Amino acid sequence: MFFENVFYLKSLLNCFLKIIKKVGFIMIDIKETIQKMIENTLQKSVIIKDLLRVKSNVLVIDNETINDITKNEKNYPYDISIMVLDKDNKILFKCTLVISNIFEDDLKMSSAFYGNKRPFYNDMLDILSDTKDTNKKYFKEVSIDYAITFIERLIKKYNCKYMYAFNVGFDFKSIMYLHELGRKKSKSFHKLTLIDIRLMFLQMLIDFPKFKERYFKFCIKYGFYTEKGYIKTDVETIIKFYKNNPNFIEKHTGLDDLKHERYIKKQIEKQYQEASKKLQYKNKLGVSLYRGANALLKAN
Repeated sequence: MFFENVFYLKSLLNCFLKIIKKVGFIMIDIKETIQKMIENTLQKSVIIKDLLRVKSNVLVIDNETINDITKNEKNYPYDISIMVLDKDNKILFKCTLVISNIFEDDLKMSSAFYGNKRPFYNDMLDILSDTKDTNKKYFKEVSIDYAITFIERLIKKYNCKYMYAFNVGFDFKSIMYLHELGRKKSKSFHKLTLIDIRLMFLQMLIDFPKFKERYFKFCIKYGFYTEKGYIKTDVETIIKFYKNNPNFIEKHTGLDDLKHERYIKKQIEKQYQEASKKLQYKNKLGVSLYRGANALLKAN
């Protein structure tokens, strides 16, 4: 079983890296540098043991992007929303950066999956530009170079070592792709250790059978499964379960989505912390790519 898992893990990584290589990069002079950054950082996220021991401040990021990744198109972000959390999940800082180079381009925005949310951003930017609202510093339209520099400064200011996200590889790559379009290059972002909140949740389904049973029953009761009959494990469905509200609808705007991802992260950690007091789960919360993938297969 061990060797089967290792083989599966290597195969999964090789397939993923082939996709990255197939996509390619526009700027030849930084092609190898950015590719190595992506590969090295994604490999660091493969095995993350004992997440309950993470004591440093962390970034939680959610991006809204353009293009279709199923067609090997690069997911450049027009909305980068960020929270900095301490070890107790307290919010130290939050903001939304609307990337003007992309957001103001009608052609590019026509490919955005949630492009219908564009009026929301315009309204927010108009309101905040005409007032002294304190939210103005949390929601601003900026250039690509400003965004890259801003994130770099956040990492240093709060001494962040980890980046959390739901499907973290998606958000990590989309920010790395911005480096192709701007002049600034981050020195710290690609060094963050990535932690996938979705894999944490899938791991919890393995470690807590009764929880898995309750979650599956909830999804089956309200029809929360895909066209192929797979149980859904997206943010919206998980929040519906935790809130016991089958009518909940995710807004798909950065900061609002981050609020829910933070909530899921907090609930997962709380369950493991409570279990560690009662059972032998103290060192149980270790998320690996193949275990997460196996959980997904079981969920499906």
